[in-house]
Amino acid sequence: EVIGPDLLNAIRNVAEIAIARPCTNLPPSHLADRLVAWLDRSPTSESLLTKWHARYLAARLYLAGEGSASSKALEQAKASWHAGQDPAVGAMTINLMISRGHYAEAAHLLREVEQKVPASDRQGRQILRTYAEAIENGTRTSR
Repeated sequence: EVIGPDLLNAIRNVAEIAIARPCTNLPPSHLADRLVAWLDRSPTSESLLTKWHARYLAARLYLAGEGSASSKALEQAKASWHAGQDPAVGAMTINLMISRGHYAEAAHLLREVEQKVPASDRQGRQILRTYAEAIENGTRTSR
């Protein structure tokens, strides 16, 4: 099934509700599992905004359900970043890499994301500086 804008909006709404008010019978990570299985079957190109954004939502659901150490969240965030190159997705991916101790990979991605965040975006730049410090500190302590 093709993922159109209306369907993406519906998925986004369900994801936001599941993240804000998790349901015992359907925790965010279970919803993410179902969403990823459906996305994997979808013939929609990974490069289309609707699909990579849905993968980003799956990563956020995994993050809400499993925490920042979630390998599934990282996998979906990476897929979303590679397809869409959105700086917000890149920042989340860096954060997940740092949480899992993947400092070299995080540093490499940080350089890519820095090129996409305009100098006028002071908040975005501050977040990236914070990640750069975390990478440096993590690299130093892991030696």
